[in-house]
Amino acid sequence: MMLKRCSKWLRVWKQEVSKLITNGQTSVQKNADSASKKIFETLVGDEERHYDQYDKEMENLMKFGDNYLALQSIERSKTIAAGRPTE
Repeated sequence: MMLKRCSKWLRVWKQEVSKLITNGQTSVQKNADSASKKIFETLVGDEERHYDQYDKEMENLMKFGDNYLALQSIERSKTIAAGRPTE
């Protein structure tokens, strides 16, 4: 159930990000503003990293199932208890 919701959300999110990137590229090209272009490229890079991270989490959920979240929580607790920084 949760995997279906996540998959659906991922598809919608990908479509929205794609629209934003297209609109942003058009806007930057029209205005030919180097500062706006740099900001836009930074934002696109951030979104691509977010997508990669989310995609990796979805792969792990598919591979390990709902127990993956419990395993992730246990690992984070161990990291905190050991005094190491968490992501």
